[in-house]
Amino acid sequence: GCVSDDYVEFLERFEPNVDWPAMRAQLAAAIEVGSGGRGSLEVCSFEDEFTHKQARDMRFISLLNIPEDVMENCEPGLPHINPSVPLRMAPPPKLHGMVLGGSNSMLQGGWVNLLRRDFGPLAEITNLSVGACTTLMGLFRFLSMPNRPTEAAVFWEYGINEFNHLQNGQSLETMLYHVEWLIQLCIRERRPLIPVVMRTQYQAGLAEDPYLPHLRKLFNSYRVPMLDVHTLLTVMARGAPDLVQWYSDDAHYKVDGPLPQRVAEYAMVMHRQARPPVQRPERAAHFDVLDLTLLRPTDAKEEVFDNSIMRVPFTPFGAEPEIALTGRLIGAAIVTSGSGPAIRFDLGPGKVLRSISTQVDYGSGTPTRQLRQLVLSDVGDGAEVAERVVVRAVTPTRKPQQQTMFCWKAPDEKAPPALDGNGLAALICETARA
Repeated sequence: GCVSDDYVEFLERFEPNVDWPAMRAQLAAAIEVGSGGRGSLEVCSFEDEFTHKQARDMRFISLLNIPEDVMENCEPGLPHINPSVPLRMAPPPKLHGMVLGGSNSMLQGGWVNLLRRDFGPLAEITNLSVGACTTLMGLFRFLSMPNRPTEAAVFWEYGINEFNHLQNGQSLETMLYHVEWLIQLCIRERRPLIPVVMRTQYQAGLAEDPYLPHLRKLFNSYRVPMLDVHTLLTVMARGAPDLVQWYSDDAHYKVDGPLPQRVAEYAMVMHRQARPPVQRPERAAHFDVLDLTLLRPTDAKEEVFDNSIMRVPFTPFGAEPEIALTGRLIGAAIVTSGSGPAIRFDLGPGKVLRSISTQVDYGSGTPTRQLRQLVLSDVGDGAEVAERVVVRAVTPTRKPQQQTMFCWKAPDEKAPPALDGNGLAALICETARA
């Protein structure tokens, strides 16, 4: 207990005088009744008993009638008297984590690099980030990972990318739907979700942000706390930060200052405390009947996209990849280059999606072949497939659709042949849940 006064005043006030003989008599009577006459009360003095050097000489031990062969192995010098208080603190458990993010999560000296370098005793971090994409690519990387560590946390860092894609015409509702699918996968696999929300320099200067309030509302609705990097930056700057001092360009934070380390530390604190998202019953009614599935072509020529970060098999567009599917197309992961062709998705008789460019910019400093995403349906539209999808390279009669990070211009002569170096890695689909 706790005594608020000094001990002498406590004794004078409460006079805790115990009638020990009377208490012993009450205990003896209780033992007599409770044991049916087979028990008796023995009183052993603590001071006298524990002066003995051998356990066998203690009176309260002798009263237990322990067999002699057992007593021979007994010693009174226990190294650990109170098992509820460890003699030596156990090291903290090493937790697993997976990072789904953009190029800020891939920088040498960036926050993920520091997570892996400085916090090895606390966490095993797998970086699945791909730059220039959105959560759709994160879903592909997540679902492609074999033997995902059980209940490993997911760090999400696609805020900058999604803001840029929103500025270039992608639907806000569709991007938030992809984020919600990631939330649902974390719920199903009991994974904590840790959003590390960054902003472009331009976005940080906006009076009204067209993206962040909606993202915050979504995470809040699932009780997922956010690490808001701009708020952290404001605290570090002790007020409104001079953004030029903290950004190397519009989309990337400087790595030669203290910010990456602070983000890594804050992220690690959240990692130790994180819990899986809390399901929303009204959204469970929608998602519980669905699975998010990766489907790859079968029985087709396969090549491999391989760089220092990942190894992704794909089927060249020239082989006209065909995939059996009953469900709805969400998106696709493709391998492409400066000579990527226009492609068309045939969903069944009389049902064809508009041709889409798979060509990316090329030139000095740009990787020849890249892993990219295509958004194949918006929320609520009808990209439903009854039997199969066939992907065909086409010569479009009009300019093909150009999604963010794609272009449409005369191919570079040095680029690989259009149908050999480019192809389909996987479709991302909604299917009926088994």
